[in-house]
Amino acid sequence: DDIPLIKAQKFESAHTELRRLEKKRESLIEYFIDELNPISSSKANTSARSSGNLDLFNERVLYRKAISEKSDEEIISLIIKQRTEAAVEFQRSIEHSLDQLSTIASTIEQQQNKARRRIAP
Repeated sequence: DDIPLIKAQKFESAHTELRRLEKKRESLIEYFIDELNPISSSKANTSARSSGNLDLFNERVLYRKAISEKSDEEIISLIIKQRTEAAVEFQRSIEHSLDQLSTIASTIEQQQNKARRRIAP
C-alpha cells in the first residue's frame, strides 16, 4: 500500500536535491564568470557614474557574454589556470621579499660586526 507513496517521497527528495545542486552549480559558474572578467563591476560602475561614459560598463558586458558562452568545463579550466598563475606570482613575490629581508639582515649584521670591532679594545 505504502510502496508508491515511499517511491514518490524518494523521488521528490532526489528531485529537490538535484534542484539544489543545480542552483549551486549555476551560482558557482556565475561567480567564476565574474572572477574571470578582467573588468570589475565596481570599476565599471564607478566609471559610468563619475564620467557618464558607459564604454567600460559595455566592455564588461561583452567580456561577460564571451565568457558565459564557454562550457562549464572551459570556465573551470580557466579559473584553475588563473588561480594557479596568481599563486605562482604570489610565491615569487614572497621569495623576492625573503631575499630582500635576507640581504637587509646580512647588511645589518655586517654593520654590527664593524661597530663591535671599533668598540672592542
